[in-house]
Amino acid sequence: MLRQYDVERLCQYIGPYLFSNSPSNVTLPDEKLIDFAVARHRVGPILYNSIKNLSAFQQTETLKDKLQSVYHQNCHKIMLRKAVERNLHKCLDANSIDYRLVKGLALSKQLYADPSCRVSRDVDLLVAPANLEAALDVLLEQGYSIWDTRSKKILGLNFFGPTHYANCFKDITLEHSSLGIQVELHQRLFHLEPKGLTLAVFNSTCDKNTPVLTAPHYLLYLILHGALVYWPRLKMILDLALLVQKTPIECAHQSLAIAHNYGADAAFVASLEFVEELFPNQLTKAWMELIDNSNVPRDDRERFKQKFRHTLMNDHENDPQHPPKLRDFWKLSKEIFPKQISQTQLIYNQLIGSLVVRI
Repeated sequence: MLRQYDVERLCQYIGPYLFSNSPSNVTLPDEKLIDFAVARHRVGPILYNSIKNLSAFQQTETLKDKLQSVYHQNCHKIMLRKAVERNLHKCLDANSIDYRLVKGLALSKQLYADPSCRVSRDVDLLVAPANLEAALDVLLEQGYSIWDTRSKKILGLNFFGPTHYANCFKDITLEHSSLGIQVELHQRLFHLEPKGLTLAVFNSTCDKNTPVLTAPHYLLYLILHGALVYWPRLKMILDLALLVQKTPIECAHQSLAIAHNYGADAAFVASLEFVEELFPNQLTKAWMELIDNSNVPRDDRERFKQKFRHTLMNDHENDPQHPPKLRDFWKLSKEIFPKQISQTQLIYNQLIGSLVVRI
């Protein structure tokens, strides 16, 4: 179902709150649009802050109670994730396991004046491949279990072992038995990626707790992470729009140069243009010059943006709370890094992945 009009309306409500140069929308959203914001795009807390001072909103108890509840629920989840992250720091440090926490609460604090605006469903924990099984053992000892033991993928994990499973799927998802918080234990950031990319991100984010936004490899990861799945939720686009505002242009030039070396400059530049498309005038003159001087063919950028639009503005055919399903992350990785991933490598990983899922 095409929801372009609804996405554009959400942008009009949220823009004035996050970006001072966006036009104001003083009308009240209807209940369907609020449900769309909360479930499909995970921007309920941001929408709440955007309209909470409108007199019409204050006088409409049903809408007020619904969005206020969503905001407070997210505040509670953030407190739980803080406790989870503190425990991860303590346990991993005690076992001398080097790690990085990427995105998550740190990114919320870096991007948003009110970090409770940002919805985050899990904790992303990155470790070196050599430390994967040790980190997994620590998490299991702390009350985590491998998520959804009924799924075929988990049967595949039990059969192949965590190292081979993570080699294929890049991460293992665990869930705390009492807190209900999920941790994605990564040994790699993309299903298929250029050699050395994850290691470069790992080394550039020296702070375990709060990777700096001015690290070019980390900025590159944050952008390509969204581009890989075609920016399916408005929440992710808002992250990118704020990231652009807070990143020095020199860092952006360095990230683009790295992206060019990886053959990922088309996805990088198209993502920036997509932000400007949804929130006009958010890119400064320096950022627009970065795009114009990138030498990425317009057709390549447009090809990505068409996929971004389709994924953001349509719903899953069987579940309107989710974006259209993307079926083959190995193939998507090759699309992002076309010059770095061979067809042989793609086919091999697709076959191995299919085998793991079936067992």
